[in-house]
Amino acid sequence: MDTTPWFWLLSKGRNPFDYPRSTLRRRVHPLFFQSLAWVDASDFRIVRLRTDLLSPLPELSLRRLTAEIQFSHMPVAGVVSPLWLPHDVVVVSNFGGQLLRDNHKYSNYRIFRVKTKILLNP
Repeated sequence: MDTTPWFWLLSKGRNPFDYPRSTLRRRVHPLFFQSLAWVDASDFRIVRLRTDLLSPLPELSLRRLTAEIQFSHMPVAGVVSPLWLPHDVVVVSNFGGQLLRDNHKYSNYRIFRVKTKILLNP
C-alpha cells in the first residue's frame, strides 16, 4: 500500500431534493456536510473518510457532527479475497451543549445468501 494519501474534498450539494434532513416538531431542517477522502495512490482504495457538518444548527441544538471512518482489509468467511470494509468509526457531536463521542469497532464480518422466487399468480 502506498502511504502517500490523495485527498478528495466532497461537498453535499444544495439541491433541495438531494440533502440529508432532520425533522423536529414537523419542521424539516437540511443538513449540509463536507467530506474528505484519503485514497491509496497505489490502488485507489478509500483508506479513511471524514465527514463534518458544514454549519451549526442552533434550532436543533447541534453545533458539531463529525464522523471518521477507517477502512482496512477484512477477511469474510466464504469470500476468497479480503474485502475493504470499515473497521473503526468515531462519531463526535456537540448536541445540546454536551460533547458526545461514539466509538464503533467492526470485526468478524459474515456474508449471508438468500434465494428468492417471484410468484406472479399465487
